[in-house]
Amino acid sequence: MRTLQIRQLPDLLYQQLVFRAEQAHRSLNQQAVAELNRAVGAGRLATRPQVLQVIRDRIRLSADQVQNTATADRLESWQHEDRSR
Repeated sequence: MRTLQIRQLPDLLYQQLVFRAEQAHRSLNQQAVAELNRAVGAGRLATRPQVLQVIRDRIRLSADQVQNTATADRLESWQHEDRSR
């Protein structure tokens, strides 16, 4: 495993890292590694079919949201029409 030394780390960034480490019950080193993993997307290497499936899922979710919005708009208009009677 490699070692990384960071020089001249801004105080605010250090304090935020310490805070997050305490919240997650991790050491400062463990938290730094977790944050770096999240930032660079380590472990998220995917095959082309996996990427395409993610895209399909996102499109499907977007379509469902549009459909739900349209349904909510229709319900509201029906309520409005019913109250007008």
